Amino acid sequence: MKKIAGTLLIVATLISCGDTKTKAAENQPQERSAIENTSEVMASADYSTLLTEYSCDMDIDELAGVLGVSASDLSLPDQASPNGCTFELKGYGENPIGGQTRLYWNTSKNSKEGNKKEIATYLKNQEEMPENISMGMGIELAETKDCYIAFQPAHGRVIILNENYDNMFLLSYGTPRTLKTRTEEQHNELRGKMTQLANYLLKKHKK
Repeated sequence: MKKIAGTLLIVATLISCGDTKTKAAENQPQERSAIENTSEVMASADYSTLLTEYSCDMDIDELAGVLGVSASDLSLPDQASPNGCTFELKGYGENPIGGQTRLYWNTSKNSKEGNKKEIATYLKNQEEMPENISMGMGIELAETKDCYIAFQPAHGRVIILNENYDNMFLLSYGTPRTLKTRTEEQHNELRGKMTQLANYLLKKHKK
Protein backbone atom coordinates (compact mmCIF):
# COMPACT_ATOMS: atom_id res chain seq x y z
CA MET A 1 0.00 0.00 0.00
CA LYS A 2 2.81 2.38 0.88
CA LYS A 3 4.45 1.72 -2.51
CA ILE A 4 1.14 2.33 -4.33
CA ALA A 5 0.49 5.54 -2.41
CA GLY A 6 4.02 6.75 -3.15
CA THR A 7 3.61 6.02 -6.85
CA LEU A 8 0.29 7.87 -7.00
CA LEU A 9 1.88 10.88 -5.27
CA ILE A 10 4.70 11.01 -7.81
CA VAL A 11 2.26 10.74 -10.73
CA ALA A 12 0.06 13.51 -9.30
CA THR A 13 3.10 15.73 -8.83
CA LEU A 14 4.24 15.16 -12.41
CA ILE A 15 0.75 15.94 -13.76
CA SER A 16 0.57 19.10 -11.65
CA CYS A 17 3.96 20.27 -12.88
CA GLY A 18 2.96 19.48 -16.44
CA ASP A 19 -0.22 21.57 -16.10
CA THR A 20 1.74 24.48 -14.63
CA LYS A 21 4.25 24.40 -17.50
CA THR A 22 1.44 24.17 -20.06
CA LYS A 23 -0.35 27.20 -18.57
CA ALA A 24 2.89 29.16 -18.48
CA ALA A 25 3.58 28.25 -22.11
CA GLU A 26 0.07 29.33 -23.08
CA ASN A 27 0.41 32.67 -21.30
CA GLN A 28 3.89 33.48 -22.54
CA PRO A 29 3.04 34.18 -26.23
CA GLN A 30 0.17 36.45 -25.15
CA GLU A 31 2.50 38.53 -23.01
CA ARG A 32 4.98 38.83 -25.88
CA SER A 33 2.18 39.78 -28.25
CA ALA A 34 1.06 42.60 -25.94
CA ILE A 35 4.61 43.94 -25.79
CA GLU A 36 4.93 43.72 -29.57
CA ASN A 37 1.64 45.57 -30.03
CA THR A 38 2.79 48.51 -27.90
CA SER A 39 6.01 48.77 -29.93
CA GLU A 40 4.30 48.74 -33.32
CA VAL A 41 4.49 51.93 -35.38
CA MET A 42 1.71 52.85 -37.79
CA ALA A 43 2.79 52.61 -41.42
CA SER A 44 3.03 56.03 -43.01
CA ALA A 45 3.36 57.73 -46.37
CA ASP A 46 6.24 60.15 -46.94
CA TYR A 47 5.47 63.57 -45.41
CA SER A 48 9.03 64.91 -45.38
CA THR A 49 8.11 68.21 -47.03
CA LEU A 50 5.55 68.85 -44.29
CA LEU A 51 6.93 67.22 -41.12
CA THR A 52 10.67 67.65 -41.72
CA GLU A 53 11.50 70.49 -44.12
CA TYR A 54 8.36 72.62 -44.25
CA SER A 55 8.35 76.05 -45.86
CA CYS A 56 5.21 78.06 -46.46
CA ASP A 57 3.60 76.94 -49.70
CA MET A 58 0.18 78.64 -49.63
CA ASP A 59 -1.16 81.96 -50.81
CA ILE A 60 -4.31 83.81 -49.81
CA ASP A 61 -6.53 82.41 -52.55
CA GLU A 62 -5.58 78.81 -51.77
CA LEU A 63 -6.06 79.27 -48.03
CA ALA A 64 -9.41 81.01 -48.53
CA GLY A 65 -10.63 77.99 -50.48
CA VAL A 66 -9.50 75.54 -47.80
CA LEU A 67 -11.01 77.51 -44.91
CA GLY A 68 -14.19 78.44 -46.76
CA VAL A 69 -13.76 82.17 -46.19
CA SER A 70 -13.53 85.17 -48.49
CA ALA A 71 -10.06 86.01 -49.79
CA SER A 72 -10.76 89.62 -48.82
CA ASP A 73 -10.90 88.53 -45.16
CA LEU A 74 -7.33 87.22 -45.30
CA SER A 75 -4.14 89.25 -45.37
CA LEU A 76 -0.41 88.86 -44.85
CA PRO A 77 0.95 90.45 -41.65
CA ASP A 78 3.69 93.07 -41.77
CA GLN A 79 5.94 90.79 -39.74
CA ALA A 80 5.47 87.09 -40.39
CA SER A 81 6.90 84.36 -38.20
CA PRO A 82 9.96 82.70 -39.77
CA ASN A 83 9.93 79.21 -41.28
CA GLY A 84 6.18 78.86 -41.36
CA CYS A 85 2.92 80.25 -42.72
CA THR A 86 1.35 83.31 -41.13
CA PHE A 87 -1.93 84.96 -42.16
CA GLU A 88 -4.42 87.31 -40.54
CA LEU A 89 -8.14 86.54 -40.64
CA LYS A 90 -11.01 88.97 -40.11
CA GLY A 91 -14.19 88.09 -38.28
CA TYR A 92 -12.89 85.82 -35.54
CA GLY A 93 -11.88 88.27 -32.86
CA GLU A 94 -9.49 91.18 -32.44
CA ASN A 95 -6.53 91.46 -30.10
CA PRO A 96 -6.30 94.33 -27.54
CA ILE A 97 -4.65 96.65 -30.06
CA GLY A 98 -7.24 95.99 -32.77
CA GLY A 99 -5.33 93.39 -34.78
CA GLN A 100 -7.12 90.49 -36.43
CA THR A 101 -6.86 86.78 -35.64
CA ARG A 102 -3.43 85.47 -36.55
CA LEU A 103 -3.20 82.00 -38.07
CA TYR A 104 0.18 80.30 -37.97
CA TRP A 105 1.44 76.80 -38.74
CA ASN A 106 4.81 75.11 -38.79
CA THR A 107 6.80 72.12 -37.56
CA SER A 108 7.77 71.91 -33.90
CA LYS A 109 10.59 69.78 -32.45
CA ASN A 110 9.64 66.58 -30.71
CA SER A 111 10.73 62.94 -31.25
CA LYS A 112 9.30 59.74 -32.68
CA GLU A 113 8.94 58.34 -29.17
CA GLY A 114 7.46 61.61 -27.96
CA ASN A 115 4.85 61.58 -30.73
CA LYS A 116 3.99 57.95 -29.95
CA LYS A 117 3.48 58.79 -26.26
CA GLU A 118 1.40 61.86 -27.12
CA ILE A 119 -0.92 59.77 -29.30
CA ALA A 120 -1.26 57.06 -26.64
CA THR A 121 -2.03 59.65 -23.95
CA TYR A 122 -4.66 61.42 -26.05
CA LEU A 123 -6.36 58.13 -26.92
CA LYS A 124 -6.33 56.98 -23.30
CA ASN A 125 -7.72 60.28 -22.00
CA GLN A 126 -10.39 60.33 -24.68
CA GLU A 127 -11.56 56.89 -23.57
CA GLU A 128 -11.31 57.45 -19.81
CA MET A 129 -12.34 61.13 -19.61
CA PRO A 130 -15.21 61.71 -22.06
CA GLU A 131 -15.87 65.06 -20.39
CA ASN A 132 -12.79 66.36 -22.24
CA ILE A 133 -14.48 65.69 -25.57
CA SER A 134 -17.34 68.01 -24.67
CA MET A 135 -14.70 70.71 -24.07
CA GLY A 136 -13.27 70.19 -27.55
CA MET A 137 -10.16 68.28 -26.47
CA GLY A 138 -9.38 64.98 -28.10
CA ILE A 139 -7.78 63.23 -31.04
CA GLU A 140 -8.89 61.70 -34.32
CA LEU A 141 -7.38 59.79 -37.20
CA ALA A 142 -6.54 62.09 -40.09
CA GLU A 143 -8.28 61.58 -43.42
CA THR A 144 -5.05 60.05 -44.78
CA LYS A 145 -5.42 57.28 -42.14
CA ASP A 146 -1.72 57.33 -41.21
CA CYS A 147 -1.48 60.39 -38.93
CA TYR A 148 -3.44 61.70 -35.96
CA ILE A 149 -4.88 65.16 -35.40
CA ALA A 150 -5.07 66.31 -31.79
CA PHE A 151 -7.04 69.27 -30.43
CA GLN A 152 -6.07 71.81 -27.76
CA PRO A 153 -8.85 74.43 -27.87
CA ALA A 154 -7.69 76.07 -24.64
CA HIS A 155 -4.44 76.94 -26.43
CA GLY A 156 -6.06 77.50 -29.82
CA ARG A 157 -4.08 74.69 -31.45
CA VAL A 158 -4.57 71.74 -33.77
CA ILE A 159 -1.64 69.31 -33.88
CA ILE A 160 -0.59 66.73 -36.48
CA LEU A 161 1.17 63.73 -34.92
CA ASN A 162 3.01 60.97 -36.77
CA GLU A 163 5.09 58.31 -35.00
CA ASN A 164 7.54 58.09 -37.93
CA TYR A 165 8.81 61.68 -37.62
CA ASP A 166 10.79 63.61 -35.02
CA ASN A 167 8.60 66.71 -35.38
CA MET A 168 4.97 67.47 -34.67
CA PHE A 169 3.07 70.02 -36.75
CA LEU A 170 1.28 72.86 -34.93
CA LEU A 171 -1.54 74.92 -36.39
CA SER A 172 -2.40 77.89 -34.17
CA TYR A 173 -5.53 80.03 -34.34
CA GLY A 174 -5.45 82.08 -31.12
CA THR A 175 -7.55 81.94 -27.96
CA PRO A 176 -10.50 83.90 -26.57
CA ARG A 177 -8.18 84.90 -23.74
CA THR A 178 -6.00 86.94 -26.12
CA LEU A 179 -8.74 87.81 -28.61
CA LYS A 180 -11.29 89.52 -26.39
CA THR A 181 -14.09 89.81 -28.96
CA ARG A 182 -14.06 86.15 -30.08
CA THR A 183 -17.16 84.19 -29.13
CA GLU A 184 -17.22 80.51 -28.16
CA GLU A 185 -19.09 79.76 -31.37
CA GLN A 186 -16.42 81.48 -33.45
CA HIS A 187 -13.69 79.61 -31.56
CA ASN A 188 -15.33 76.24 -32.25
CA GLU A 189 -15.89 77.13 -35.88
CA LEU A 190 -12.27 78.10 -36.34
CA ARG A 191 -11.14 74.85 -34.72
CA GLY A 192 -13.07 73.03 -37.43
CA LYS A 193 -11.54 75.14 -40.18
CA MET A 194 -8.01 74.50 -38.92
CA THR A 195 -8.77 70.77 -38.84
CA GLN A 196 -9.76 71.07 -42.51
CA LEU A 197 -6.44 72.79 -43.12
CA ALA A 198 -4.51 70.04 -41.32
CA ASN A 199 -6.13 67.36 -43.48
CA TYR A 200 -5.55 69.44 -46.61
CA LEU A 201 -1.84 69.85 -45.87
CA LEU A 202 -1.42 66.14 -45.23
CA LYS A 203 -3.04 65.28 -48.58
CA LYS A 204 -1.03 67.97 -50.37
CA HIS A 205 2.32 66.74 -49.05
CA LYS A 206 1.64 63.00 -49.08
CA LYS A 207 4.05 61.07 -51.34
